[in-house]
Amino acid sequence: MAFLPVLPALSVLRSGTEVMVSWPSANAAGFLLEPAGTLAAPMNWVSNTDSVTDDGTTKSVTLSATNGLQVFRRHRP
Repeated sequence: MAFLPVLPALSVLRSGTEVMVSWPSANAAGFLLEPAGTLAAPMNWVSNTDSVTDDGTTKSVTLSATNGLQVFRRHRP
């Protein structure tokens, strides 16, 4: 039986009109960041088109904050 590696959680920090989403760089190959605007089914996940930076330890992206709910996931297509 093969086991999948444990994936670290995303960190989400809102500051004014922006939200910074970050996660460890390790074991991040092939994963995409996908936001959605609701937790209700069906969830409408979309691919992040904003630039992701990587300092060798942490990957991060800064997005515009909305007045509504924002949900994020790392997904391997």
